[in-house]
Amino acid sequence: MDNIKAILSVIIDRLRGLESMHIGGGVKFLLYGFLILFFIVFLSPKQQLYFYLEEKLQPYKIIIYQEKIEPLNTGIWLKDGMVSYDKIFIGLFSNIVINTYFFKTNIVVDGFLIDKDFEMFIPSKIDKIALSHSIVNPLNVIIEAKGEFGELDGTYDFISGKLKLKLKPSDIMKTKKASLKLMTKTKDGYKYEK
Repeated sequence: MDNIKAILSVIIDRLRGLESMHIGGGVKFLLYGFLILFFIVFLSPKQQLYFYLEEKLQPYKIIIYQEKIEPLNTGIWLKDGMVSYDKIFIGLFSNIVINTYFFKTNIVVDGFLIDKDFEMFIPSKIDKIALSHSIVNPLNVIIEAKGEFGELDGTYDFISGKLKLKLKPSDIMKTKKASLKLMTKTKDGYKYEK
């Protein structure tokens, strides 16, 4: 807390110094705008934003529970939680880090273990799932994942609701015929579009 107070006092001193500088109104506007964005991201109530996200996931029947929540400077860190869909246990995760920067949001899931009931469809260990959304490409979420199933890249388009995935399957995943039947075989692996 003392560090935040020290940082804020330095920033306020610098802002007071702007008054004596002979810089244009446009530059001052940009500097003040940048500082406002900084304060919104840095000082926003991250736990409340996470609870809002949980509330928005409920209509889709996705529930995250028994997680430990720790706020970060630019986001939130969830540890040792469980995920269910439509009251069906899906799996456990070690860490989920949600970071929001000025123009980009990242969600990274580490150490996801899928419940053994789904082993006939997909290998149980997912090392990493990364979702990112940027103002540079505001209509799409970029998806990357890696685990015992192989490597997965894809996008989700907000406008059309279209999900596009490309899978480079591992040897273990190649034995999961039930899941691969849902995908189209390509020369590099498999693709899925819905």
